[in-house]
Amino acid sequence: MHVLALTGFFGSGKTSFVLRAARFFTSECGQRIAVLQNEINGEGVDDKMLRSDGLVVSELVGGCICCKLAGELVSTLGRIDRELNPDVLVIEASGMATPSMLRHLLDASGLAFDSIRQVALLDASRYARIERLLDVPLLRQAVETADLCLLNKVDIGVPDAIERFRKEAGEANPDCLLFETSLSADDQLPEEIRSVMRTKPTPSTTKTGAARDGEDHDHGHTPAICSAQQLPIGGRWSASSIRQAFANYLDSLGNAGCTQVGHIKVFAELDSGDGFLMSVTDLSQTPAPPEAAVLRRPPTKLTLNAIAYGIDAEQLETLSRSFLVLLSGEGQAPRPHSEDEP
Repeated sequence: MHVLALTGFFGSGKTSFVLRAARFFTSECGQRIAVLQNEINGEGVDDKMLRSDGLVVSELVGGCICCKLAGELVSTLGRIDRELNPDVLVIEASGMATPSMLRHLLDASGLAFDSIRQVALLDASRYARIERLLDVPLLRQAVETADLCLLNKVDIGVPDAIERFRKEAGEANPDCLLFETSLSADDQLPEEIRSVMRTKPTPSTTKTGAARDGEDHDHGHTPAICSAQQLPIGGRWSASSIRQAFANYLDSLGNAGCTQVGHIKVFAELDSGDGFLMSVTDLSQTPAPPEAAVLRRPPTKLTLNAIAYGIDAEQLETLSRSFLVLLSGEGQAPRPHSEDEP
C-alpha cells in the first residue's frame, strides 16, 4: 500500500486535507482508501467527521504516534495492511507529532510500503505565534523531511509570515514542493496539488527520516487536554445562541490564563447519523454556525476536543464541561426558535 503521512500543528487544517485527499483518491484515481487518525485526547472528534463522510477510519488515541504510541502505530499499520489492504493509507498524525520521528518509524517499521509521501501543513494565520509558543523551529521540523508542504489559511495569513515561509522553507529543504492554500474555500484540492498527487513517489525517491534511535524528541511546551461529551436536552438551537456560548467559553479560558488555543472542536451528531463540526483555533475567533436547516434538528450528542496552553488541565476540563452544558441547552431557559440563522 502507498502511505500519505500528514503532520501539522493543531488546527492547521489536516482533517480538511484528509477529506479532500480521500475524495480525490476515490473519485479521480479509483483507489481504495483507509485512514489512520491519531489524537492525543482520549476521545477523538476528527474520526467522527471522517466517518460521517463515509471513510474507513482506524484510531490511535491518548498519545502521539511518533513517541508514546510508536509501538501501537507499527502494529496497527500491519493490521490495516492485512485486514483492509487499501491502495492508499492516509495517516493523520496528532498536532504534537514531529515529522522526522514519524518518518523514521515508518521507514523502520519493517513493512514493505509501495511508497511514502510526507505532507506538512502550516497555519499562515498563526505561524509566528505558534513557533514562539512552542519554542521549537517549527518550520524547519515540518519541512526538512516533507515531500509536499502547504502553507494553509493564506486568505487570513500575515503577508510577512508567508514571505518568510517561502524563504526559510526553501533553505530547509529545497526539494520540498511548496504551495499556499486555503482549504476551507473549496471542496476539492487545488489542481496544482492534485497534479502532484497523481504521481506516485517511488522507493528510490522517497526520503529517509532524519531521526535516529535515541534522538531527543521535543514537542515544545505541553498543552492542557480535554475530551468531553454531552447529550443535549434543550430545545432548538439558534446561530446566535451557539455564538454566544462559544464567546462565553473563550472569554472564560482567557480569564483563566489561557495564552493560546491549539484547537477547540465540537462535533454535533444528528439522529440521522450525520453530523457537523464547529471549531476555533484562537481565543478571538467565532465559529461558523451550521446551516439553518440543521439548526431546526437539535443534535443527539456533542463531543468536545480541546487543546489549550497557559491553563492547567483541571481548569480546562471544568470550563469545557460547563460550556457543553450551556451549548446543549441544559442550564438555560428554553426559548422559541428564531429565523435569524445562521
